[in-house]
Formats: sequence, C-alpha cells, structure tokens
Amino acid sequence: MGEREVLAYDAVLNCTGFVFDSDFYDASCMPNQIANGKFPELKSNWESTNVEGLFFTGVLSHSIDYKKHTSGFIHGFRYCVRTMFHLLEQRYYDVAYPRREIPATVEGVLNAIIARAGTTSGLWQQFGYLHDVVTIQDDHSYYYEELTKGLIRDSDISSFAHYYTFSLEFNKVQGDPFEIHRKPVPGKAQESIFLHPVVRQFNKGKLMNELHLLEDLYTNWTHPTQHIQPLREFLTACFQGRIGFQVATPIQAKM
Repeated sequence: MGEREVLAYDAVLNCTGFVFDSDFYDASCMPNQIANGKFPELKSNWESTNVEGLFFTGVLSHSIDYKKHTSGFIHGFRYCVRTMFHLLEQRYYDVAYPRREIPATVEGVLNAIIARAGTTSGLWQQFGYLHDVVTIQDDHSYYYEELTKGLIRDSDISSFAHYYTFSLEFNKVQGDPFEIHRKPVPGKAQESIFLHPVVRQFNKGKLMNELHLLEDLYTNWTHPTQHIQPLREFLTACFQGRIGFQVATPIQAKM
C-alpha cells in the first residue's frame, strides 16, 4: 500500500494494431480492402477479389477468417500457406491437389479419419477452419487434406453426391469458462466444449448428416464405444443412404 516507483524509459510504443500498407501498389493493381483498410479483400483461395493473380499469405490471409480462427498467427497461417501452395501448383503447373485413395467402404473412411484425428496438426491449430475431405464415387474414394469451407464450396468437390468433411472443433462456452461441466456420454458429444472431431456428410454441397465425437482430454479418439462405434454407426447409415443419390461426373476434383 502506498508504494511508488519511478521508471525511466527511452521510448513508448503504442501497439494498437495495424492497417494494410498500400504504398507498394500502383493504382492499376490496387487490391480492394476490408475491415477499415486492415486487410485486402480475398477470395476463398487467398487471391485478391479484384486483381487476378495477386495472392496474399501470412497475417494478411486472416482477411478471410478475421476474428474467427487463427490465420492471424504463424501457428495458423502456416497451414494455409501449404494449402495455397498446392492450389498454385494446380493452377499454374497442372499439378493435381494431393490426394490419396482409400477403400470406398465404411471401414476405409473410418480408419482414415481416426488416423488423421490422432496425427494432424493443421486441423488442430486451424480448428473449425481447415477440413479434410473424403469423396465417395462408385468404387473410388479419395482423401484430401486441409481445405477450407470456401475452397470446398468453390471446387468440383461440391458437385459430388457423396462426400464427407472432417474437422476438429471447439464448442461455445456458456457461462463461467472456469466451471465447465463435462458430459462424457457419446450421445451428448455435440455438447462437448473441448476440441473434438466433427464429421459431416454432404450431397452436392447440401449438409445431410452431422456427427460429433466425444471430446478426449488426451486427444486420443480411439475408444471402442465412445469413438469408434458411434463413427462406424454414423458412416454405415450414411453409406446405406446412398440409394437414390445422383452420382457426380468428375472423379478428379478440381480446386
């Protein structure tokens, strides 16, 4: 009480944020801006909305998910950079976006999702923003890693009649964040607050079904009854529901 201290300083830094530095650009290639000039306005592939071929990485890529996800930080945008690299390879060098073929079966999709859940860092750091995609068509199934909702929407994947997205997501905290009551029951997994897997089934861009797997504080989503069984039952029901689906034409999805 009553203690006083005198501090000596050479300068005071007032860190109140930043604005987009547009001095670099000629009027002929000036990108549109949003958020009161803080970010360039971007398409889903991190390309300027008004300057074709002008792409942005790093903190400026946060334009798309501003105040929603982690692209404003290196631990987030580094994964977007990797995704954008693959998109540029496809656009300018005709190199298909990386994918791997997996069995077009319930067990094939289940095993691929569970394996990624326990090893991915991109879906962990970019929770709810980056999504893996599994496309099912006839006897072919392909697994794509780390696409955004916008990229999926703007690609040929959205024309497929049977595909899944897989992501890791938090839920919204209601009330006191230091007094969260966990509900370790698979049937209430959609109420999980902590990071947990979410699998969604789509038909030509339309959400058909959604499954939340129970949170696990050790991020080990391999429990036979809490994780594996609910996911198997969900995928089985989705696969059986393929009757009547209109099969999309393209096998190779274009981003």
